Amino acid sequence: MTGVRGSASLVNAEGFNLYRIVTTFAVSFSFYMILAGSITIFNIVTAVLTGLIVALTLSNVMLQSDESSHLTTKTFRFIVYVPLILKEIIRANFKTAFTILSPNMPIDPRMIEYRPQVKSNSALTLLANSITLTPGTLTAKMSKDTFHIHTLDADSREGLRSGSIERGVQYVFGQQSDSGGRGEQKRI
Repeated sequence: MTGVRGSASLVNAEGFNLYRIVTTFAVSFSFYMILAGSITIFNIVTAVLTGLIVALTLSNVMLQSDESSHLTTKTFRFIVYVPLILKEIIRANFKTAFTILSPNMPIDPRMIEYRPQVKSNSALTLLANSITLTPGTLTAKMSKDTFHIHTLDADSREGLRSGSIERGVQYVFGQQSDSGGRGEQKRI
């Protein structure tokens, strides 16, 4: 097996990947130092320790080859996705506020099972987080092929049914589906 960028193999039989560990450490260390705001011995030592802990525990889920390919394209597409999700969040905020402030409070909370069309771990995570960020919906449980989502009312369920968020996630990750970007949902 060749390593990253065609170099000599950095992956052994147990899945030890030096490139992932070093990259994860560097990102964690840099992030810690930026948040620390000053360069002191204490901050450097704690950044090294934190970076090591993060790198050794999370490097196996970061920078997976099938997910990190075409990073520039995905980054650009994510930047395009941000206004879409912000529009959905603002729209849902107004609908949720109207529902809550309405004198008859027309809520109809339900837990639904949603089967997304996206399949990669990163796409599933982005979709679940996008659903949770949208007022009126909350991803309560997530597995590889099913989300359990709490919805506040019928409008929230209709927003999921329209599939606009999932189509946006599919665009970011370059995935296509036969269902027009709409996962299946049913009441549980």
